[in-house]
Amino acid sequence: MGQTVGIVEQDQLGGEVVKRFFRVSSMVIAVICFVALEAQAGNGGSGKHFWGLWEGVDSQDGSIEQVSIGPGAGRSFDVLWRESYWTICDGRRGILIGTGALAPKDKDLLEVEMSITCFEPEEVVLEGSITFELVGKNMLLASDPGVFTNLPFFRVSGRVRGGGNGED
Repeated sequence: MGQTVGIVEQDQLGGEVVKRFFRVSSMVIAVICFVALEAQAGNGGSGKHFWGLWEGVDSQDGSIEQVSIGPGAGRSFDVLWRESYWTICDGRRGILIGTGALAPKDKDLLEVEMSITCFEPEEVVLEGSITFELVGKNMLLASDPGVFTNLPFFRVSGRVRGGGNGED
């Protein structure tokens, strides 16, 4: 009878080891799948990794700059750029408004058609294009060839969820 108890105890112990192995394996697989899905969503073709509020300081005039990037119509992006002081507006209030799309061959590059409007009196003073290059998760470099290159912006908010276009 002692042997039977020993065999039963050994079988129960072996069963517990197998159960623990499957539990740990399942958790590891779940984590790997989650990480893979997050990586795909963050660097995929949707461009959601650009969404959010970004801030920087203009090294030329010291103005505080904020760029808001969110979902636009279809697969486009709406860009709103404001500064505490616009040199191009001779110190008057102004705003940059643009619509952008991901570069066809580089999903970390946002190409934006924009215009800068100065106020009091209201006038469009510049139309053109700028690019935003994503560096890591929390830094953008803005460039307008011939005007400025690699102006840094840092993320101050996460991407906006539920942008009104059915995407999350």
